[in-house]
Amino acid sequence: MHLFISIIIVFSAYIHPYYVSIFEVSHNRDTKTIQVAIKVFTTDLEQAIQAKSQKEYFLGKPNEHSEADSLITEYINYNFNLKTDGKSLTLNFVGKETELEAIWCYFESQTIEAPHKLEVTSTVFLELFDLQNNIIHTQVGGKKLSAILNKEHTQKTLYF
Repeated sequence: MHLFISIIIVFSAYIHPYYVSIFEVSHNRDTKTIQVAIKVFTTDLEQAIQAKSQKEYFLGKPNEHSEADSLITEYINYNFNLKTDGKSLTLNFVGKETELEAIWCYFESQTIEAPHKLEVTSTVFLELFDLQNNIIHTQVGGKKLSAILNKEHTQKTLYF
């Protein structure tokens, strides 16, 4: 009986989709900027940016559409927001790289001193997946804090 239950649990892991994105947010003391690295499943990001345009963008492939980077930037800036000490940050696209079935997108803010308070808001992929979780890892001044944002909790304030 235990073997049967184990098989059911293992099998259900394969048929149950897993919706998660990872955000690494850190303050760089040297450049005095907030740097953001976002790891998402490539197919999820394609689906999100295609929802508005109905075009295929072939993210991370040799035939990638020339507008892909600007559409990624638009999507992330609309669905991911950082405020430091009450001031909204503008995130500028730095680049991206593919990793198997995922894509890393890199952003950097304007010059800013190390924040004492960081407000993080994320609705990334919530329009697509009810079970989406956005895991936020932050590091400011050597202090590390994390949060999980989802449909029920789209915003978290972290104090450093």
